[in-house]
Amino acid sequence: MKKILLSCLLSLGLLLLNTSAMAHGGGGIEVDTCVVNIGSYRMHFSAYQPETSGGEELCWDLPMTGSTILVFDLVDRILRDRPVEVRIVEERKTAAGPANYKTIVERPAQKYPKGTIELDTEFTKAGAYTAVVIVGGEQALVFKTPIRVGLGGGQDLQWIASIAGGALILGLAFWYSRRRGKEAKAT
Repeated sequence: MKKILLSCLLSLGLLLLNTSAMAHGGGGIEVDTCVVNIGSYRMHFSAYQPETSGGEELCWDLPMTGSTILVFDLVDRILRDRPVEVRIVEERKTAAGPANYKTIVERPAQKYPKGTIELDTEFTKAGAYTAVVIVGGEQALVFKTPIRVGLGGGQDLQWIASIAGGALILGLAFWYSRRRGKEAKAT
């Protein structure tokens, strides 16, 4: 019984430890959920909210509104030789007619030889935003992806799933040990 409980506790500990690594992809750039494709090229996205999350590296789901640093890393060298424009927009729905968009922050098209584009912004309200990355050149590439701000999601769900999984493992171990104890008494 002690071995079973020890195994369950060890499994729970590994599950919780693994959750923080998996929140940002874990396992290298090939499986990192913060790496996206722009055409056949790759870009890594990171966000930081120093006032609320310290130095924690975030991805597409930002837990809070407020001061945010957005970092776009151009992984493939060829992107560094082309002009890149980045903007963050907020979609505003209107009662009559099509939605309109408000640009929150933008960086005009220019080359980034070091491959890093950094934007400082202030998200004043929770909501869904869109990151638009335009890579210029002979064949322009446009990439759009949602950024969720202050809406909960990703990491919260991973913690809940980890705790629920751990509780299930411990519950099954307890049930098994009780059943085994009853069978031993019966013989």
